[in-house]
Amino acid sequence: MKITKIEKITLIALTIVFWIALALYAGAPIFSDEFMYIDIGLRNYKEPSYGNRYFHIYLEKLFMNLAATPLQGVRIFWGFIIALTLCMVYYNARTFLKGSNPLHGLLAVAIFLTFPLMTAYSGEPAVDLTAMLMVTAYFTAYLYGLRTPSKRPLVLGILGMLAFLAFKTKETTVFVNLMLLGYMLDEDDHWQWRNLTAMIKPLLIGLGVGILIFMLMDGFILGDPFFAIRPSTFGAIFTHYDFGKVFFDPPSSWYREYFLDELLLPFLLFVIGGLRLQKKLDIPRKLVWMYPLLMIIFVTLNMLKIPWGFIERFYFPALPMLAALAPQFLRFKWPENKRSWLIFAGLLIAAGGLIVGLRALMIPYAASMSFDYSALLDSLYYPVLISLLLAYVIWVKRMRWWNVVLPLFCIAAMLLSPLTYTYKYFYRIQHNNERYEDLMYPFNTYKEELADIQPDDRLYVSPRMDADYGFLSEDPNDIVAMYNFYFDARITSANVFMGYTQEAMVRQLTLKHQSQAVLTWADWEYIQQDEAGLAAVEEQYTTRPDPQRRLMLLEHK
Repeated sequence: MKITKIEKITLIALTIVFWIALALYAGAPIFSDEFMYIDIGLRNYKEPSYGNRYFHIYLEKLFMNLAATPLQGVRIFWGFIIALTLCMVYYNARTFLKGSNPLHGLLAVAIFLTFPLMTAYSGEPAVDLTAMLMVTAYFTAYLYGLRTPSKRPLVLGILGMLAFLAFKTKETTVFVNLMLLGYMLDEDDHWQWRNLTAMIKPLLIGLGVGILIFMLMDGFILGDPFFAIRPSTFGAIFTHYDFGKVFFDPPSSWYREYFLDELLLPFLLFVIGGLRLQKKLDIPRKLVWMYPLLMIIFVTLNMLKIPWGFIERFYFPALPMLAALAPQFLRFKWPENKRSWLIFAGLLIAAGGLIVGLRALMIPYAASMSFDYSALLDSLYYPVLISLLLAYVIWVKRMRWWNVVLPLFCIAAMLLSPLTYTYKYFYRIQHNNERYEDLMYPFNTYKEELADIQPDDRLYVSPRMDADYGFLSEDPNDIVAMYNFYFDARITSANVFMGYTQEAMVRQLTLKHQSQAVLTWADWEYIQQDEAGLAAVEEQYTTRPDPQRRLMLLEHK
């Protein structure tokens, strides 16, 4: 079913509406890596070891510069990433095959919204999310080139540009370029080497455009147009990932931890679709189906190099296509007359009513049995639904509008609770905002006193701040980035001094010039036990206790 102009306009309008809603309700950054990228964008400095993050940094910087505050800019940026990705998820699912229709697009969007990244990374401008956006844009262009061979030279130029910009977002995006093999085939799926020679020129032009864009951005922002392509930058990147032979967290199975747990339904549908459509897919589209599997191999082998074991965000670039491909196995013809449509609509309404009714029964049942509702779903409800779905796929050779209601019932029933979870912990309860408030508690408590650190000032931060309360960080570089983000400032590492131990605190406060110091209440009680030390501190500093008796601010007289 060809996508109509009205459908395109509606899709664009809904994308804008969703972008606004996401930005308004988004959480906030809470991870140190993201604060560092934000700080690079705010202060415009070169960090060669993170040279393959600068497209993410520049894109994020654009939104921060356009917004009133960095926090607003980050939330708008995050909303932009998710909304545009959802738009492309719908479009790719809707147009993947000739028989794809709006149902495939809507199911793909619903599946994507159940992914934990919507809540765990709400408002968190993780570089992996930008990498996800770039990979999805690459697939969108690639699939468009498959549908319109006459536009392929233009598409190849766009792919060349996206390949470089994606690589300068994060190196994990490089594997998507294997899709170019699909353009080396003719209409009969035979390899044609002459297609390769025809591809080289537009690809190189696109690659050159991507490099030129980066040179302009590097020159304008960093004052160094060759920063991105300088060999020393690439050398620093590879050196940065040399962790040696050590594991901070042991490797674990991605299938057990992720694909057969958090992604059980979409991954199962993805596998079903690949097997069921095997004979209907040409090789270029089979390559698309291979990408999520290729990424599984990569993230698994990557644990040999990255010593932190299972990190789910590494798989984010593959999630949009996994969502777009998951519902593709649903192949049936719509009802052809009014009577059939009425029956079909009645069956769907009945299935929907059954889903809602079962949920209404199970929630009080779980409560009455002192049984966690999510555990009830995982142990009883979902296994039955999965079994029914698999039985349908095995038994039914040809899908029809009346029998497709069963798999739709199973899928919708398994999507309902994850979707309500996403709604609850995105629009109603924002854990990331709560964590952000904890991180920034010292800055929020002493907002007026700390708001104007000058180039010659130095802020002492207690070494117990993070350990005792989870405030700020134990890394002074993180604190610099957090301060700049919170106050829209531009201080450097010279402006922050991280204390070593409580025992050395009085000496560091009295013998070294500290303009201000933020201590924990336990630190202040420790100082009060030493009369001489307390006298020396009070001689040089005025005190401003936190009304909550968690912190103490010292200001040099």
